[in-house]
Amino acid sequence: MKQILSFLLLACGVLQAQWIPGGQLPILNPQKIQFVSLTTGWVANSDTLCRTTNGGTDWQIIHTASIDDFYFTTSTNGWMMSNLYI
Repeated sequence: MKQILSFLLLACGVLQAQWIPGGQLPILNPQKIQFVSLTTGWVANSDTLCRTTNGGTDWQIIHTASIDDFYFTTSTNGWMMSNLYI
């Protein structure tokens, strides 16, 4: 009986999980987003790349110019493609 009650309490807790709104993105029309961990990620549109280190609560503008694509392998290593010089 104790195991069934524990399962029901756990299931109710999981079913109540919801998305929590993050911080306001400093860009309009995001075209790509990538996270390499629960806290570190990037988002970009065609001319701005932004980074978060706290799960999206705050965003910093990292680069402003033409951005075609980006890919990060870790929180400090990545690539960005642009049709203009960087």
